[in-house]
Amino acid sequence: RPFRLLYVSLLLMSFPLAVAFVYLPASGRTLGASHVASAALVGILGGASVLGRIALGTVADRLGRMRTLQLATAMMALSYVIWLIADGYLALVGYAVIMGVGYGGFIAVSPTVLADLFGPRGLGGTVGALYTAAGLGALAGPPLAGYIIDATGGYRWAIAAALVLAVLSAAFLLPLHGAARGEER
Repeated sequence: RPFRLLYVSLLLMSFPLAVAFVYLPASGRTLGASHVASAALVGILGGASVLGRIALGTVADRLGRMRTLQLATAMMALSYVIWLIADGYLALVGYAVIMGVGYGGFIAVSPTVLADLFGPRGLGGTVGALYTAAGLGALAGPPLAGYIIDATGGYRWAIAAALVLAVLSAAFLLPLHGAARGEER
């Protein structure tokens, strides 16, 4: 059951995450940002991801790995609220930073959560099996968002759908609180 919950959570989050990498620059352009500034949003997201790996990896030592994974996923979900209501470039920068930190934290902490849940034996296979969810979401998310964008003539409904999936992703992790072995807190 814990693996299934993690898998569904990652699958649900991978749809909106891939949407960000594909459509964030175009969304920036619709808000009047230059081509370069819009493309820079992906770089900001990536830079924030590096910071998130370091910062939330450290937080996990104090807060606990599962709680930190839940926090990182909640941050990613919250970031879509910012993107949904963004009315200018600086709001998109805020989205990119919060999404990036949460994404980086998720990447840093999820293998240790798997080790806590299932032990270190066969960890590579367990991580690989979990990350198939990321591949499936990344494969399907952008085309589905593109369909929504084309059908509605804008980004708002695609971002709203991404927000719903991100919130559901965070919700799937809630039953796992305290499920991991080795958690001190």
